[in-house]
Amino acid sequence: MNIQNHFSDTALLSLAELKTRVEQDSKLDARKQREMISAINTTAKWVNLPAEMIPASATFLRGKFQEIHPAHHHVTKRRMQNIKSLILSAMRSQGSAPKWDLTSPRCHRLG
Repeated sequence: MNIQNHFSDTALLSLAELKTRVEQDSKLDARKQREMISAINTTAKWVNLPAEMIPASATFLRGKFQEIHPAHHHVTKRRMQNIKSLILSAMRSQGSAPKWDLTSPRCHRLG
């Protein structure tokens, strides 16, 4: 069994830390900031873990999003894509995201 500790990298943020940074980022448009914060809150709710326990890691989140079906949360597939995109935007805005996209077909093949 291969278990990866996503917090083994001390530079890795949790979703809670990412949320705090987004909240404090005065360079972000207020609407975009609210949307990113909402996406972080929604992701924590869907993953059923406190945001402090969820690494802001594309690898970790990609795996979690593959386990989530939009119908289970009464949202459309498009809403799910928007959530993924907003999480990635939040990560990029704080310098903690890869160059690829959580919503891309390539990303799903990597999972």
